[in-house]
Amino acid sequence: MAIESTCSGCGKKLAVADQYVGRQARCPSCGNIYTVPNPTPAARAGGQEPPVDLAETTAAGHGDTGNASSQSTLSSQFWMRTSEGSEYGPVTRIDLNRWFEEGRVGDNYTIRQGDEGTWQSADRFRPQAQANPYASSPPLPHQAYAQSSPASQYSKPDQSGIILAMGILGFFICPVFGVIAWIMGNSALADIRAGLADPSGKEMIRVGYYLGIANVALTVTSIAAFIVVFALALVAG
Repeated sequence: MAIESTCSGCGKKLAVADQYVGRQARCPSCGNIYTVPNPTPAARAGGQEPPVDLAETTAAGHGDTGNASSQSTLSSQFWMRTSEGSEYGPVTRIDLNRWFEEGRVGDNYTIRQGDEGTWQSADRFRPQAQANPYASSPPLPHQAYAQSSPASQYSKPDQSGIILAMGILGFFICPVFGVIAWIMGNSALADIRAGLADPSGKEMIRVGYYLGIANVALTVTSIAAFIVVFALALVAG
């Protein structure tokens, strides 16, 4: 059964279930904490339970249909037991949800609903929209990628950028770079075929590899042509 109580701080009329008589309560209007008085001569002593948050009633007395819903919520009782064995309650579902939001419900805590209920894991009563703050955090996106990245499965490093650069430098700087691109490209392509290197850079390796071959071929042809022209000049001389 619900009774009416008056906040000693602001004078608001508050709806409170009779099981909270003698307990400390927090006014939703001003936040004042006061002891709920007992309308009967024999007052019940308060326990170690934390202050309950109460719902306002209308100034007219017993409230409207919205207050009737609040009374139904207040009639649902919950008890919480800590991992050390300390018990708190009874509280309403609204109070219990607030305990979850404030982080007061530990990972190994248990909760009982009603006098005849059994103690169950607190996660069974956790609001669906709220995650368990004590659960292990999932890996960050870059951590998950590092675990599943195909590149981490290969023993040989990716040399596609170096090989392409060597192939280009062979034409503009020195033909020796073309020879290096040819040799490194051939080795890298063999590693890809053997499954030892990441195949994602295969096209860049092939471009650098063929540039190296073309550079060496052009250099050899140029040297051979120079030798022929020099020999003909000697013969003609």
